Amino acid sequence: HHQSVHMGRKYPCDQCDYQAIQKANLTKHHQSVHMGRKHPCQECGQQFTEKSSLTKHQKSVHMGIKYPCQQCDYQATQKADLTRHHQSVHMGRKHPCQECGQQFTEKSSLTKHQKSVHMGIKYPCQQCDYQATQKADLT
Repeated sequence: HHQSVHMGRKYPCDQCDYQAIQKANLTKHHQSVHMGRKHPCQECGQQFTEKSSLTKHQKSVHMGIKYPCQQCDYQATQKADLTRHHQSVHMGRKHPCQECGQQFTEKSSLTKHQKSVHMGIKYPCQQCDYQATQKADLT
């Protein structure tokens, strides 16, 4: 934790521009992205790069497990989503952009915003002129 978060140590992928903050995450990235290892759901066929994501999917989608908010009607499919909901909606926790003031409930959304809007980072489609602001939008 100390070296990756506070000292800025990264583990770069030797096949693309991905950088992990933990060596285990680099291994998972390499196996799923470059070796095509996926974990398919036996019920619906959806594929996941991590077994833990498959387990969360099965619990929320196929087993119907929900985590209800004690203060409103919101129901999350994952505990982490309920925590995020509670902090942002009921405790007013926001992540403001230092450049334009826009506020986000998740730090990852703020980071995506900063990269696409203020840094101009785009991800070009290899088959047309489209440029996405997030890599995930190219799939």
